[in-house]
Amino acid sequence: MNSVRTVLRLLAAALLLGGGALSWGQSLPSFISLRLLPAVDFPVAENASFYQTLGGSGRFGAAYQPPIRLPLTVDVDITYGLALLDPTALPAEWRQSTDKSLHTVAVSAGLGSEFRIAGRLEAGLYAHGGYYYGLTQGDSGETVAGGNPYVTGGAQLQFRLSPQLAIGAGASWRSYLGAPTTLLNQLSAHVGTSYRIPLTELPALDAGLRPSLLQFESVSTGNILPVFYQYYDKNPIGSFVIRNGERAPISDLRVSVNIRRYMDSPKQYAVAQEIGAGEAAEIELFALFNEEVLSITKGTVVPAEISVSYALRGDRKEAQHIESVRLENRNGCVWDDDRRAAAFGFSAAISGDYAIVGEIFSTQGGSLQAGAAYVFERGAGDNWDANPAIQLLPTDAGTGDWYGAAVAIEGDHLLVSSPFKDDHGDDAGAVFRYERSAGGTWEPAGELLPADVAESTYLGRSVAMDDTGLAVVGATDPFADAEPGAAGAVYVYD
Repeated sequence: MNSVRTVLRLLAAALLLGGGALSWGQSLPSFISLRLLPAVDFPVAENASFYQTLGGSGRFGAAYQPPIRLPLTVDVDITYGLALLDPTALPAEWRQSTDKSLHTVAVSAGLGSEFRIAGRLEAGLYAHGGYYYGLTQGDSGETVAGGNPYVTGGAQLQFRLSPQLAIGAGASWRSYLGAPTTLLNQLSAHVGTSYRIPLTELPALDAGLRPSLLQFESVSTGNILPVFYQYYDKNPIGSFVIRNGERAPISDLRVSVNIRRYMDSPKQYAVAQEIGAGEAAEIELFALFNEEVLSITKGTVVPAEISVSYALRGDRKEAQHIESVRLENRNGCVWDDDRRAAAFGFSAAISGDYAIVGEIFSTQGGSLQAGAAYVFERGAGDNWDANPAIQLLPTDAGTGDWYGAAVAIEGDHLLVSSPFKDDHGDDAGAVFRYERSAGGTWEPAGELLPADVAESTYLGRSVAMDDTGLAVVGATDPFADAEPGAAGAVYVYD
């Protein structure tokens, strides 16, 4: 029993040390490990003289590693053992002319730990308790059977041949308890194999030992415009070229891009591409920016952390690269894409002597890109500056609403859209109606709101009116490519 206590102390120490080591890296993966361990057994301690020098056993077990940071497994084992009795050492009344044998079957459960020591070398500890059932022969040759509690504990070293398969050797202590004395104590030496069934991704065998031979040859980015920060989640900010310096093809590429401060977490995505040994490939760069980029008032250069993990002959390896990229100021814009336009004049419409102009990147009450719209009245001599412009503002401005993305005017009625408005769900959108009063002011007259508006409707991507009072409202992602089959809707109001 002292040996079992020792194993328990070692197990506790392994959990503390293993858990501390894991805090520097990733969480331990989750798996089920199946083990087959034949052993040679030596009777020791109490009643050892009743048995011959050697016995044999075989243990089959399963261990479950939950997805936690500690290297802790929950184990279940079944063990068959064969111990040969020594007739010369038995009491006279037990002796027979033929050798006797003790057969045992033990079922146990408990806790264990598997943790990496160095490279592919791992250590394991376990402590179990359970119940055994034993069979032997009586003085007259009849079968004698019975069962009692059983305790065991042990340790082993193993070498991992692959993320799933390992071979190893170890030692254990077993106590087959009984009354009034213990039936058998054994010290066992075993060899065997184990196979992991992954429940999550298993770590690469040589992580940190053999450096990645993946080379970043070039990184290029276009104009990164903060005002379109949502656009880059699905559209690339640039691309990079990598060359496979490994001796075999690589596949299952997973890219991670992080620009600290301006991204809440790395943008991660898979690349379904195989790159042959010595070959190069160009991969697009994506980024999921947060609203902090809207605070950039002048162009700034920031480091972009790019990492690529990949599969190589059953292992996973990773290459990292840091590249300086430039983020333009929040109002910066270029005309290289028809989905981009300057802040003022993003939309415009005219009817008679009135014109309306949208300014989607206007800041309102601290909300960036809330938007605004301006109504101009033509004066004498076609002078549009004769009267001050009337500014229309959203009543509950929100960051990134893009109020003024689309406008329409006809007579005394006008429409202003806000396709990223969140009142009816994230990016559900909204279209606001205004009517001109007798005093010449434009007063809110409600919303055009379809019954099926929901998250990501982008209501108000486009609007139009005619002189009969007919209004048409488009709903589609402003950043989506115009491809056949793309989602969208059109609503008609009269």
